[in-house]
Amino acid sequence: MSKPRFEFVMNSAAPGDESGVAVWRYTDARRAGDAEVVVVSQYFPSFRAAFAMDGLIAVAFTAGESEGYANCESKVLEALRG
Repeated sequence: MSKPRFEFVMNSAAPGDESGVAVWRYTDARRAGDAEVVVVSQYFPSFRAAFAMDGLIAVAFTAGESEGYANCESKVLEALRG
Protein backbone atom coordinates (compact mmCIF):
# COMPACT_ATOMS: atom_id res chain seq x y z
CA MET A 1 0.00 0.00 0.00
CA SER A 2 1.30 3.44 -0.87
CA LYS A 3 1.08 6.32 1.58
CA PRO A 4 -2.42 7.83 1.37
CA ARG A 5 -2.56 11.27 -0.27
CA PHE A 6 -5.02 13.63 1.41
CA GLU A 7 -7.10 16.52 0.13
CA PHE A 8 -10.05 18.41 1.60
CA VAL A 9 -12.78 19.91 -0.57
CA MET A 10 -14.82 22.65 1.10
CA ASN A 11 -18.60 22.61 0.60
CA SER A 12 -18.81 26.38 0.22
CA ALA A 13 -16.91 29.61 0.73
CA ALA A 14 -19.56 30.96 3.10
CA PRO A 15 -18.17 32.46 6.32
CA GLY A 16 -18.44 30.00 9.18
CA ASP A 17 -18.97 26.94 6.97
CA GLU A 18 -16.09 24.60 7.76
CA SER A 19 -17.71 21.48 6.29
CA GLY A 20 -16.50 19.51 3.33
CA VAL A 21 -15.32 16.18 2.05
CA ALA A 22 -11.98 14.60 2.87
CA VAL A 23 -10.48 12.44 0.13
CA TRP A 24 -7.65 9.93 0.49
CA ARG A 25 -6.08 8.19 -2.51
CA TYR A 26 -3.67 5.29 -2.30
CA THR A 27 -2.43 2.39 -4.39
CA ASP A 28 -3.22 -1.07 -3.06
CA ALA A 29 -1.28 -4.03 -4.45
CA ARG A 30 -3.59 -7.02 -4.28
CA ARG A 31 -1.63 -9.70 -6.10
CA ALA A 32 1.73 -9.95 -7.79
CA GLY A 33 1.60 -7.33 -10.50
CA ASP A 34 -1.95 -6.14 -9.74
CA ALA A 35 -2.39 -2.67 -8.30
CA GLU A 36 -5.58 -0.74 -7.69
CA VAL A 37 -5.98 2.97 -6.97
CA VAL A 38 -8.39 3.27 -4.06
CA VAL A 39 -10.29 6.48 -3.36
CA VAL A 40 -11.88 6.96 0.06
CA SER A 41 -14.06 9.99 0.66
CA GLN A 42 -15.85 11.02 3.83
CA TYR A 43 -17.94 14.05 4.80
CA PHE A 44 -16.69 16.04 7.80
CA PRO A 45 -18.57 18.91 9.48
CA SER A 46 -15.24 20.64 10.12
CA PHE A 47 -11.96 20.73 8.22
CA ARG A 48 -10.22 20.56 11.60
CA ALA A 49 -11.67 17.10 12.23
CA ALA A 50 -10.67 15.98 8.73
CA PHE A 51 -7.08 17.13 9.22
CA ALA A 52 -7.00 15.41 12.63
CA MET A 53 -8.16 12.17 10.98
CA ASP A 54 -5.47 12.55 8.32
CA GLY A 55 -2.92 12.96 11.12
CA LEU A 56 -4.13 9.71 12.67
CA ILE A 57 -3.85 7.92 9.33
CA ALA A 58 -0.32 9.32 8.81
CA VAL A 59 0.76 8.10 12.27
CA ALA A 60 -0.74 4.67 11.60
CA PHE A 61 1.06 4.48 8.24
CA THR A 62 4.39 5.46 9.79
CA ALA A 63 3.95 2.99 12.65
CA GLY A 64 3.02 0.27 10.20
CA GLU A 65 6.11 0.93 8.11
CA SER A 66 8.58 1.07 11.00
CA GLU A 67 7.05 -1.39 13.47
CA GLY A 68 5.58 -3.91 11.07
CA TYR A 69 1.96 -3.46 12.11
CA ALA A 70 -0.51 -5.05 9.74
CA ASN A 71 -1.86 -2.18 7.64
CA CYS A 72 -3.20 0.00 10.46
CA GLU A 73 -3.93 2.86 8.08
CA SER A 74 -5.85 0.66 5.65
CA LYS A 75 -8.13 -0.48 8.49
CA VAL A 76 -8.91 3.15 9.36
CA LEU A 77 -9.53 4.00 5.69
CA GLU A 78 -11.75 0.93 5.23
CA ALA A 79 -13.80 2.01 8.26
CA LEU A 80 -14.29 5.45 6.69
CA ARG A 81 -15.09 3.91 3.33
CA GLY A 82 -17.86 1.59 4.42
